[in-house]
Amino acid sequence: MIRTLIVGAGLAGLNCAEALGRGCRLVEREGRPGGLCRTERAGGFTIDHTGHYLHFRDAGIQRQVRRLLGGNMVEARRDSWFHARGVMTPAPIQANIHGHDPAVVRECIVEFMKARERTGAKPRNYAEWFSAAFGRGIARHFLVPLNRKQYLIDPARLTPLQGGRFVPRPDPADVIRGALRTHSTRIGYNADMWHPGRGGIEALPAGLARGLAVPVETGRSVERVRWRERIAELDGGERAPYDVLVSTMPLPS
Repeated sequence: MIRTLIVGAGLAGLNCAEALGRGCRLVEREGRPGGLCRTERAGGFTIDHTGHYLHFRDAGIQRQVRRLLGGNMVEARRDSWFHARGVMTPAPIQANIHGHDPAVVRECIVEFMKARERTGAKPRNYAEWFSAAFGRGIARHFLVPLNRKQYLIDPARLTPLQGGRFVPRPDPADVIRGALRTHSTRIGYNADMWHPGRGGIEALPAGLARGLAVPVETGRSVERVRWRERIAELDGGERAPYDVLVSTMPLPS
């Protein structure tokens, strides 16, 4: 019996296998490891699935990634812009409302100040969180439409926990400065970021896979998990008994 069966060779499954060493088995449905951390090549271009950049809060994680990439890591500074309401606006948009209609700018500043003084019920969803954090003006004119486009779902249907550290929180001085003129700001967790210089973001899971004590069994799908019996049924009719199951499979809902 395999002590630990790991299903899925994305970053979570690969890191788990690295930590466990030889006491595990790692199966992956796709033809190569990586999961959502994937790079495709087409027409001479290297194309990552979604915006894969590396942001570090923990020095140990940064050392691990540098080791896995073997020096193949370059630093970049954020230079992202939005086309919002007919105006090109640098990120983060909540600190750069200069150039928009004066009535909109005035509303955004006034509502931002009101939001800082307002106390009351906790936000019930992501849209309400935007209003509570940045005021109704910035939320209505910019952040709610932007996130509706990004997530393809109304932010009112998402949890307020979507926010947290991933949404830059400017102070009043930043908001007023960004209303008077376009300026470069270092606000937010992604002001500095890293990315593999060669091979796209898939260089990261590839580096993890190379160092494993067990092979990544690609092209192997789990058809059924009989969890009471601790047996996973794989493609081809194989029965894989296990002691511990670590599943990183995507759920249908």
